[in-house]
Amino acid sequence: MYRADFGFVSKHRMHQTFCLHQTNCLHLNVDVRVIKKSNVRKITEGQVMMAKFCEEFFEKLNYSNWNKPQDITRQFKSADLITCKKGQRSRIVFNIGRNRYRMICGYWFKKSEVVLYIKFFGTHKEYESIEVCQVDMFKKMG
Repeated sequence: MYRADFGFVSKHRMHQTFCLHQTNCLHLNVDVRVIKKSNVRKITEGQVMMAKFCEEFFEKLNYSNWNKPQDITRQFKSADLITCKKGQRSRIVFNIGRNRYRMICGYWFKKSEVVLYIKFFGTHKEYESIEVCQVDMFKKMG
């Protein structure tokens, strides 16, 4: 199928792949799985704007095709990759809702999917008081 705004469009694994070239397209999309999404939804209950911005962000993840961490910042221009100390997994900080909210995620690139582990979700002000590489607000306490 051809769309003037994207070139050739093909479906694969429930995602749209946009091809700007004229050949048959078969691009393998990598799914993004989000761990602790339900916890974020609990936080946003009753807060209409916060919930709206979160759901818009989660929807954008459906159209992601990442093979390496730098691909995340190509899609989300305001996101920051954070390199943590040795022995800690690196993290990514997403700016959500026109910079009103922050989401910190650990990430793991697997063969056919990228797993995002939500470590923090809060306002810009709350973000300023936490340590990006240490925070894990949804971790079950022993």
